[in-house]
Amino acid sequence: MRAIFYRPNIFYSPCDGIVLYKKVVDPDKELLSIKGESLTLQDIMCDYSYSEKSLVIGMFLSIYDVHFCRMPTNGFVKIERLPSLYIENLTMTKLENSIIKEGKIDYDTLEYLFTNERWITRIYYPRYNMEYYLVEIADLEVNAIVHYASNGDYLLQGQRLSFVTYGSHVDMIIPYRRNLKVLIPDDNVYHVKAGIDGVVKIED
Repeated sequence: MRAIFYRPNIFYSPCDGIVLYKKVVDPDKELLSIKGESLTLQDIMCDYSYSEKSLVIGMFLSIYDVHFCRMPTNGFVKIERLPSLYIENLTMTKLENSIIKEGKIDYDTLEYLFTNERWITRIYYPRYNMEYYLVEIADLEVNAIVHYASNGDYLLQGQRLSFVTYGSHVDMIIPYRRNLKVLIPDDNVYHVKAGIDGVVKIED
């Protein structure tokens, strides 16, 4: 249990974890280069028809983090398991070691973004008539991503959305608007908490 905050123009972090990247990108352009291979937003979403320029915030949940994902805003949800991309998930322990032992993010250890199984939650936020997305990506050891909502449910800001065992990765994807302001500082390794730390503000 934790105290959470309610502010309708703030997107709170959906999870506890380290912020790996925060970028505004075209969906078919390079988000990251991992061992010389380009990763796009379409790759992450497993949707090559997605055409919205978007703000993408990637977060890594270590073994020391609470693994509940929470709603960044109020909204209606639609949850879908995306097709498996690989026979076996790749491990995230290399990334975890670089963060915990060396205090830095080694982007070449993010190979799992190309391969591992994932779920996507589409969230419609009626206050601003917008849809945004959470993509939960499983680690090698993860054998359960448990969702507490059904398609069409209306959840409140800060309410528990899912639970992921062991380590994992969550991307929050918001179609870009000029009035979006990122609240995350430019620290090399910055930790956020679900329902507590605001990561994006809509400036009215």
